Amino acid sequence: MLPSFEHITYNLTDFEKKTMVPLLVAGFKKMCALPGKVFSNAEIRAAIEKRHNIKITDIRMREMISYISIELQAEFGEYYLAAGAKGYYMTNDTAHIRQHAESLASRMASMQARMDVAMKKYNQLQNRQTAA
Repeated sequence: MLPSFEHITYNLTDFEKKTMVPLLVAGFKKMCALPGKVFSNAEIRAAIEKRHNIKITDIRMREMISYISIELQAEFGEYYLAAGAKGYYMTNDTAHIRQHAESLASRMASMQARMDVAMKKYNQLQNRQTAA
């Protein structure tokens, strides 16, 4: 859950866990037959809306896919659910998996640097307020 975005990044609802997540997992399992084929968030959402008449926002979709990526990766056997700028794909190619992990590490380092700057500024301002 992200501060100031609680209304859209709250934990998954029972409906999402019991209904939507299994639909997404089933779809990702089918994607194993198409390794490397990238499906955008919009394509996945549209398929669910068309087949099951269920509307999902992009943000909720990403939240559910994040949950699946962390908690249910074993469901995909030898395949790995990866994400890129253009969407989600299944792969068992070790080079792609390593590249995805390195991309995540790079993004985490960038976020850490931004957080360090924010905390430095916070501390500077807090010290000024305390001194005044």
